[in-house]
Amino acid sequence: MKLIRMLTVLLLSTIVGGCMAVADQRANNTPELERTIKQTPEELAVGRAKAATELAAGWFQRGQYATALEELNNAVKSNASFAPAHGLFGLVYHTLKDDVKAEESFKTALNLSPTDPEIRTNYGWFLCRTQREIESILEFEKAADNTLYRTPELALQYAAQCATRANRMLVAETFYKRMAAIVPESALPHFGLVEVTYRIGRYNDTRNHLKTATRSQLVPASVLHIAVCAETRLGDRTAASAYLAQLKNRYPSAVETIRATSGECD
Repeated sequence: MKLIRMLTVLLLSTIVGGCMAVADQRANNTPELERTIKQTPEELAVGRAKAATELAAGWFQRGQYATALEELNNAVKSNASFAPAHGLFGLVYHTLKDDVKAEESFKTALNLSPTDPEIRTNYGWFLCRTQREIESILEFEKAADNTLYRTPELALQYAAQCATRANRMLVAETFYKRMAAIVPESALPHFGLVEVTYRIGRYNDTRNHLKTATRSQLVPASVLHIAVCAETRLGDRTAASAYLAQLKNRYPSAVETIRATSGECD
């Protein structure tokens, strides 16, 4: 559930960020402000749709789904072709467990804006959440390959997670490595590589990725549990004990700590 909430916030940020970027640009551009006086009806309609979509995203994040839908209806009334509104409709409907409407909304959004990487990432996330992992990976890959995408590492991360979920570990490894090349300062792809290499039995590779992953101050309990198990299987009891001590210190009551303490490994 924590992962789902985190992904939802990240996916919403692509919607809000895209709308706010336009607003910020206008606020810092005097000629643009002057030009708004002469905006066409179509431009004004787009502005209203953007504003309503931003409000809807805020209500969605607060869990006020009915109000979010009201604002999204206002957005499409202002401009029926405003793709981000339809994309956000998809996220709201999926949260409300109406996946038929959710998929219709995502497809409408992509028909209106087929090259929008944020919408494609959101649709991929929806597909992954509805047990269509292989389809989702294709959507994430298309998004990540878009040279205009500001955060392709997100699409790569979700592609790797969905590939892992589909038990396609080598595919997941490829996506995590691509992610690491884009954000070399981030520990997140290395957390994923630790899991992937461990699950396919390449424990020396797991050890190597752990060296980078454990530099972070926010190493998940699941990664430390794998560290204990990998070092145990490599025969290094000293290293395994050191990781177990970290696990007990950082996550004393976690399920992973209990399992590692009793010697349980997947």
